[in-house]
Amino acid sequence: MLAVPMVQAQDFEQIRQQIRERQEQARNDIEFLKNEISRIESELGRTATEYQERYRQFQQLEREITLRDQVLERLREEKEEIENEIELLQNALKDYRNEFEKMVENYQTIIRHLYMHGRESEIMLLVTASSFNDLQVKAYYLRKFQEYRERQAEQITEAMERIEIKEKEMGAARERNSEVLTETNQERRRLDERRRVQGSTIAELQQDRRSLEEQLQQKRQQEENLNRMITNLIAEEERIRREEEEQYQLLEQERLRRLAEAEAIQNPQERERQMARFSEPIRRPESITLSAEEQRLI
Repeated sequence: MLAVPMVQAQDFEQIRQQIRERQEQARNDIEFLKNEISRIESELGRTATEYQERYRQFQQLEREITLRDQVLERLREEKEEIENEIELLQNALKDYRNEFEKMVENYQTIIRHLYMHGRESEIMLLVTASSFNDLQVKAYYLRKFQEYRERQAEQITEAMERIEIKEKEMGAARERNSEVLTETNQERRRLDERRRVQGSTIAELQQDRRSLEEQLQQKRQQEENLNRMITNLIAEEERIRREEEEQYQLLEQERLRRLAEAEAIQNPQERERQMARFSEPIRRPESITLSAEEQRLI
């Protein structure tokens, strides 16, 4: 009996079946991974598109915030200019009022003098004129002086009125500026909140994209590993097939040797029996599964 160090013949089909099952499972896993890869790639494309759109909106918002900051800065400058102008107007108004108060005091002094002395001083001034020409000159200057004081009073009054009007206008401008500044600050805070939300969304999309890229890389690696395993299984199946063929050749050679020995037996009955035993060629099915008699030949 020959002793051949190889896999038992009855195990070939079982081993082949196991290999085929593993191949089938690997192909099913690859098909599943292909679907997963396709899904992840599609989701990655959607995420990339959404990221680009969100980032475009974020950039647009940044430009809007920049413009809003410029408006705020200009409003602050305008507010400062208004405050400075109001301060100048208030100082001018204060000076005019002081001058007006001095004129009032002067007028009060004149009125008191006129009340106590009537127009005697002016009359005495005219009476003491040395000549008619001197009288005309003194009368002329008295009249001009009176006109000057009246005109000066009118100018101061008008200037005060203009300043008060301007002060009211500047006050209204300050109020409008404050309102616009408040609204702009509120809008700036709303924009900041939008930027915070959009920034958070972009960060989440970036994280999702990184996660999807990692998943995609893992799935592709798994697919590559499975393809490599299928290649190895195919190679293993081919090795089993060759081993089967080798075993078949060994069995057939052994049968032919035994048949030749049987033909040389002198006893006709024993010769016939042994020749009948080894006369039929070894079966060579698509998958070799040996009989117990054939297995005993090994």
